[in-house]
This record gives sequence, structure tokens and C-alpha cells, in this order.
Amino acid sequence: MRSRRLMCKSPGRMNLLGVLIGLVPAVLPAIASGAAVTIVCGGVVGSFEPCREGAQAWAQASGHEVRVIRSTPGNSAARRLSRDLLAAQADDVDVLEIHMDSAGMLAKYLIDLKSIAGVSKGHFPTALEAFTVDGRLVGLPWYLGVGRLFYRRDLLEKYELRIPQTWEELATSARIVQDGERAAGHREFWGYVFQGRASEELTDNAVEWFTSYGGPGIVATDGSVVVDDPINKTALTQAVSWPGSIAPPSVLTMERAESIRFFTDGNAAFLRYYPRGWYVAKTRQASCAVGLEWPIYPRERQRDVIRSCSAASA
Repeated sequence: MRSRRLMCKSPGRMNLLGVLIGLVPAVLPAIASGAAVTIVCGGVVGSFEPCREGAQAWAQASGHEVRVIRSTPGNSAARRLSRDLLAAQADDVDVLEIHMDSAGMLAKYLIDLKSIAGVSKGHFPTALEAFTVDGRLVGLPWYLGVGRLFYRRDLLEKYELRIPQTWEELATSARIVQDGERAAGHREFWGYVFQGRASEELTDNAVEWFTSYGGPGIVATDGSVVVDDPINKTALTQAVSWPGSIAPPSVLTMERAESIRFFTDGNAAFLRYYPRGWYVAKTRQASCAVGLEWPIYPRERQRDVIRSCSAASA
């Protein structure tokens, strides 16, 4: 019975063929050539097909049979099943795609990948840190969802505004565009939307707020909860002022689908979303010209190439 398991983090994508070629021999050293390997993936919308295609390519290259089992996106029952299989040392699954927040809980069932030469090459150091537990690298990221700032290029040009550099500047610009559009007849227009419903997505937003202000985040390295740190409180005070001011009150009920629908329907100037939002906007034939930017960090910021929707500007 094989007790050691590899977990692959989900949600930005790396070459799964490379993952399999590099890792499966280390994960399953006792399996003879041609034996079956079982992979569970698909826990994030859009991740199953690249997982399946990569697994099939590895199977052809290695001579192994590969069984790919589709996981249910966002299904807590599926997460519990993976945990129970590992705890029981069952040999039903060999490679798992699970979220980084499970690394600590599942670490004792997973192998240390540091023994594999070159395994860390090409990964963000902070992403690897998220999968390192007690000095052991227990998983590798293959799909990263990083918060991005989407904005209406046409409206920034109309009101002669630059891309916001700080949260304060975002709030000011959102208010200027919001007031101007309402005065022009779009009474339900708002400046900014994000994922404000009590969920993992809201936690993603909060961590970005804390980080941008230089706060310690939610949990310190020693495991203590530090969400009430004074710097974090400053960031939260800023965020609390948005609903009903530059964001609709309904933002508190918005998750991914609701927030991007609101934005691509032309009802907001700015949106905090994930990279996949770019493709969603194109699929929905957004009624606006949209630009894409990295999250707002007052100290050090990265810039991305400004792009526009396939549809004409509103």
C-alpha cells in the first residue's frame, strides 16, 4: 500500500507534462513500467482539460497507464474525500490537485519534493514557501490565481485619469468617474467592485489589502493570528468605507461571477479580479474597453501591458 502522495496546488498554469515526468517517478518509485497512475484534478474551473492532456502526453512518453479523475470545482466534499484517502493510506490516488491552504493539514501524508533535482526551477519563491511545511516541500504550484486590477480604459481617458497607484488614488478616481457617469445619465454606475461576500475570495482581497499597506497578514509565522494588527486595521478601515460610497451595497453579496458580470455589463470603472477575468471579459463580449493591471502596492508595483476588450468602447 503506497502511503506517500504528491499534491499539486490549484488555482496560473505550468507545464503539467513537465510536472509528471519530473515527479511521478519519485512519487511512485516501486511501480513497474506500464503500471497505472491515478491523478485527481479539475478542482478549479478550466483546469481539468490541461491536466488531462498533460497526463495523456506523459502516459505516451513513459509507457504508464494514467487514470485521470475529475474533481468537482469548489466542492468541499471532494476535498474531504482526498483528505480521508490520504489519512487511510489508500492506494486509490497518486497525484492530487488541491488548494494551497491544505498544505499544512496534509503535509504528513505527502513526500518531500526537494529531493528531486531542479524541481523548484521556474516557480515564484513565495509560491514554493506556501507549500513548504517544517522545511519539507510537499507540493508544487501549477495554476496561480493572482489578484489583478481591471479598469475602463475609455473612462480613464475621458476623465483624464492615470491608472491608480494607491488605494486612496483608486477611491478618488472611482468617485470622479462615478459622479461623472451618473451626471451623464447612468444612474446605477459605480466606481469599484470586488468580491465582498464572506468567502475565500474576500480573504484573498483582504490579504492584498494588508500586504499593500505593509501589514503582517492574517497568520504570523509562529501560527498566531495577527489580523488585528494596527496596520491591518488601517487597510480594513479603508476597505470598509467603499460599500455604499464607491462600491454598490450589493458588493457584499458578490463573488467572482457577480462582480465580473457587473463590470463587463458596463456598470463600474474598476474591478479587482483574477487573471482569468480577461478571458471572461472577451467571452462575454464586454461592452467596454478594459485594461489590466497588477494589484496596487504603494511601495513596489509591477506593470502589465495594457490591453483592451474586443468590443468597442462604450
